[in-house]
Amino acid sequence: MLLKGVQKKIRIGLDLHNLSTVPDKVVRTGIQQVVFYLLEAQHWFRTNSSSSQVEIVPLPMLPWSEAPDTIFSDIHTAHVNNSSLVLQDTAAELDILPKILWRSEELNDEPLWTEDNYYSAVRDLDWLIITGLCEFRHVAEILRRINPKVRFAVLVYDLIPFLRPELTDGGVPWWFHQAYLPSIRHFADLIFTISRNTALDTLQIIENTIKSKIPIFATQLPDEIPELMDVNAPWNEWGQAGIKQKRYFVCLGTIEPRKNLILAIRGFVRYLDIFPEISRDFKLVIVGKKGWNREDEALTEEIQKHSNYFYFTGYLPKSKVEQILIHAQALLMPSRYEGYGMPLTLAREFGIPVITCVNSSLPEASRLNATFVPVDSVDSMALALGQSALIEKNLSVDNKLLDNLKVKTRQEWRNLLSDWIDILVSYQHSSLPE
Repeated sequence: MLLKGVQKKIRIGLDLHNLSTVPDKVVRTGIQQVVFYLLEAQHWFRTNSSSSQVEIVPLPMLPWSEAPDTIFSDIHTAHVNNSSLVLQDTAAELDILPKILWRSEELNDEPLWTEDNYYSAVRDLDWLIITGLCEFRHVAEILRRINPKVRFAVLVYDLIPFLRPELTDGGVPWWFHQAYLPSIRHFADLIFTISRNTALDTLQIIENTIKSKIPIFATQLPDEIPELMDVNAPWNEWGQAGIKQKRYFVCLGTIEPRKNLILAIRGFVRYLDIFPEISRDFKLVIVGKKGWNREDEALTEEIQKHSNYFYFTGYLPKSKVEQILIHAQALLMPSRYEGYGMPLTLAREFGIPVITCVNSSLPEASRLNATFVPVDSVDSMALALGQSALIEKNLSVDNKLLDNLKVKTRQEWRNLLSDWIDILVSYQHSSLPE
């Protein structure tokens, strides 16, 4: 780590308030998965770092209430804080006591913080890293009153509500413009992005919406950390649904318009029609929870005449997602825009062929090891499926390799956090980044 010459201990707060999309159980999609990996990484750093010059302060909540006498008249808090249940279950998943994981006696038997706990922990920070897609102006305003020297780093996932508002839920672009971008505009001193593409998108809008001298670091996300324990886990559940190993394609992700599942479905139907011999007993498995705009109903209408060839699983725990992925003929990810596209990294780790589109960060996440189709070409998708079905696919991952992947990717997430810390330390004593 880049710590030489640092005289004063630097305290860095890490916002980890969003470990689940709902409070009554642990449900993780992309952002929550990133926060979960960072939670484990900060524990490893605090436990194993030999440096006495940096202190990481993990923060399990982000206060809701507005700052008193706030200069902002339009605070729109919409984030989901960690509930006591989520904190307990997450600690149990990592096999670490809550008070040790969060370095707080308050998170012992009844792990729940108050706003007083929060502001007591952050009052003398040098940096606060905001990792959620959230409104944080009210928190930053209070903290700046308490500690005028504190700096804020923000992790940016994507800018789709700004760049492609038609692909987001109706109220999201408004919230993005009125709450999220103003939070960055007023308080961000530094930006991390999850991909190079997101960094370029941020640069595209920065002159008009954000102070122009803010540094942007494209800290590409590591691959997903596998959770599957046994590549040969029982297949009974899927076999009963008529799904045969290596005789199906799979789509992963929330069912919403930007995932462009309509192309996967129409392309698969076209594949069934023009390649009847090749496509015999193939299915398309769609894994993910329902999103917005009643997209699931629109997709259901598309498959009425071929419903026996489709299977919707709904939301699945990550280990079951991996079991479905590891035995698939290919992963289909025809999205119209992705901040990164983490399922592509998991497919690459497992040696699963990928069919995707050329836009946003998809080429970056796939590392160009994919079949690319135009985002609206049904025939191109059908042809790609036909070509993929002809490939004799053998399972390329065994349990030993799976264990090695877990060790390797977990260390990559720890390295990511260490890189962030190096960057913040290097800027700590500078008045403005170059």
